[in-house]
Amino acid sequence: MSEQGSEKDKMDNKDFEPTTRIVAIQHDADVLNDLGYKQELRRNLSIWSLVGVAVALMALPFAMTSTFLYGLSAGGPAAMLYNWIAVAIFILCITLSLAEICSVYPTAGSVYYWSAALSKPKHAPLVSYICGWLNFVGLLCGCAGINFSGAQLIMSVPELVNPEWVPKSWQVSLTVWALSVISVVINLPAKRVSYLSALNNAAGIWSTLSIGVIIIVILAMCGNKNTASYVFTSFDPTVSGWNPGWQWWLASLTPTYSLLVAGNASAMCEEVLDAERQVPKAMFWSVVGGAITGFGFLIACLFVMTDVDELLAVPSGQPAALFFYKATGSLAAACGLMTFVLVLWIFNTAGAFTCLSRYTYAFARDGGLPASRWLATIQPGLELPLNALIMQAVVSALLSLINIGSSAAFNALLGCATSCLVCSYSVPIVMSMLDRRRKLRNAKFSLGNFGYVVNTISVLWSVVLTVICSSPLYLPTTAAGMNYAAVCFVGAACLSGIYYIMHGYKHFKGPEELQRGA
Repeated sequence: MSEQGSEKDKMDNKDFEPTTRIVAIQHDADVLNDLGYKQELRRNLSIWSLVGVAVALMALPFAMTSTFLYGLSAGGPAAMLYNWIAVAIFILCITLSLAEICSVYPTAGSVYYWSAALSKPKHAPLVSYICGWLNFVGLLCGCAGINFSGAQLIMSVPELVNPEWVPKSWQVSLTVWALSVISVVINLPAKRVSYLSALNNAAGIWSTLSIGVIIIVILAMCGNKNTASYVFTSFDPTVSGWNPGWQWWLASLTPTYSLLVAGNASAMCEEVLDAERQVPKAMFWSVVGGAITGFGFLIACLFVMTDVDELLAVPSGQPAALFFYKATGSLAAACGLMTFVLVLWIFNTAGAFTCLSRYTYAFARDGGLPASRWLATIQPGLELPLNALIMQAVVSALLSLINIGSSAAFNALLGCATSCLVCSYSVPIVMSMLDRRRKLRNAKFSLGNFGYVVNTISVLWSVVLTVICSSPLYLPTTAAGMNYAAVCFVGAACLSGIYYIMHGYKHFKGPEELQRGA
């Protein structure tokens, strides 16, 4: 009895550092119990495994090459380069703000739980519901966008081999369906203690290896490199039809799509040992590492980038394969480099589906989604939310059908995903600021005196970014080239609003522990 009491006292000490796996698991289970939930998922991930999740979510060579179009449309090298620096700082502020909150409330519910916990009790259910749906829709559209860009990249390879061949919209959509099934299958062996950890570690290794190999190959094989003046100062203000100032900021989309998603690793909180300390660290270091390595990768690409107009006109909408071919002058080298990128897609979609399934499970267990009981089920034998994974694949496949009616589907998916995600990130940050950050005073990952400054930058950039994500790339725009991100955003808001009126208003009360404390 005395030994148990002593151990309990240690675990209650806010400065307690777990020294063994058994004690760490018990400590995390107690923390989760204090937040109102019982431990259902296995805690088999270390900080390095979680960094691997974040690296898999960023998948820099894949994310950057699949979104080159935005930087090229915004005026070229200088806009792409300096926007990377600026946006990396802004996203680091958002990540730091979320990491601090995560260290106080380490749960898979992440932003929706945090929003409720940081709000006044009478407002908590509505604030939590809105934030939860924003994040849910953002993650859904993000997963669909990952598979859509993967399908486009696959199509760009035969397009390179046979320039006469032009991929049909239905072929891209059908490929997305196949990739959605693969995304689920990759996650199925997650019960095995070593599987997710090994997958995440492999993601980090492959991403680093890919960046190094691509940089070395394109620089070594490119016979006519651009000058430093071109890379660091070239800006064409006439590409998009927008005024130069706004066109410049459109280049912020590439670093945003590459780095913003690292914050979603917080959805893995309930599978990480010593989550209240390790998850915030992993979120921070993954963004820092991604920003630095991505910047080096971008500089190398800009030194070998030629024929920008031809890259912008590629039929598949994905200039990566053609870019590699122009840089190396070799079809074999281009296909080889595309292999590195497409393998990264596997890690990217695996990480995205893993995080979304955990978030869906967490939001559904509090009744925030239709068919909540079904979505919150942990499948016996697999020990993972299989129903949530299946739902994600179905939605991803259905969203790909938009592409048959409009070629702007990819822009809409990524724009809607980003808008929803940054808005959901902003909600708990704003709630904390309105509460004068009182509930974060004992945070294990504290921003200290810089908290208000970092939080304010985070919220302001989120507002600006939401507007940027809704802007068409070119003026004058057409129905086919219009950015429908705002339409998707409003549509998702209407659907969630209808569900709230019909069900959530009476039945959704927010996280259970907060209900008991209200």
